[in-house]
Amino acid sequence: PEHLLFECMQRLRADVVGAFDAMPGAEVDLNLGQALRVALRIPDLNVDGWVQRPWEGPLPVGAAPGGRPPGTGRWDAGGAELTVDLQTMEVLWRNDELKPVPDSMTRYTDYGHLFGRQPLHCGLVVRQRHRHWVHVVGTPCDLVEWDAPDLAKDPASLGVGAPEPEAGWLPSDKAKDKAKEEAANAPAAGAPQGSQQGPGPVDPMMLMMLCSQGVPDPLARRALAAHPKSLDDALMWVVANDNGSA
Repeated sequence: PEHLLFECMQRLRADVVGAFDAMPGAEVDLNLGQALRVALRIPDLNVDGWVQRPWEGPLPVGAAPGGRPPGTGRWDAGGAELTVDLQTMEVLWRNDELKPVPDSMTRYTDYGHLFGRQPLHCGLVVRQRHRHWVHVVGTPCDLVEWDAPDLAKDPASLGVGAPEPEAGWLPSDKAKDKAKEEAANAPAAGAPQGSQQGPGPVDPMMLMMLCSQGVPDPLARRALAAHPKSLDDALMWVVANDNGSA
């Protein structure tokens, strides 16, 4: 149970802090490195250069005046931005608690190829409205996840640095394209009612296939306007109506 674990931790806290305070630097690196490999489940993790944070403020009651201050139990590895707090038995990254890598990131196949299926821990870099950025502790890798905002209302809502959609993909772009097509196919000013400059919009894939058969673009558009659902019927229409002119 957790309450027994905390009771044991509180009882041994002073002894553990004192033991590490008396260790030479190489032994501190060895022991903290072994503890991290177990805690973070990274067998090949190698972090050294641990430095204990100095005591700040007045000495505790009973300490000899002018003597060496007691150990704080907080050890930092600056190169890895990790902290081991022996007072609370915590591992911190940038002074923040570690968390498991979110399931929304680990479910991708690419994650398994890079890190395997062993559960890893991460530290939060930044959490914004549409972006979740974490650092995978014990590796040089960061993971960034964007959610799916309402692009119809705010096309730029993914934020700075987000992947940009291809031109014409946004709903606003599609609306603009549709308006242009409607304007291009609208009756000319002064033209008799019902007359248009050309056929309406057609399926671009079917149009490309007709043109690849040697059918001129204007004739292909007229054929698809007459038979928008069937490429075979459109081809038959071309054969019946092609008089050699576009």
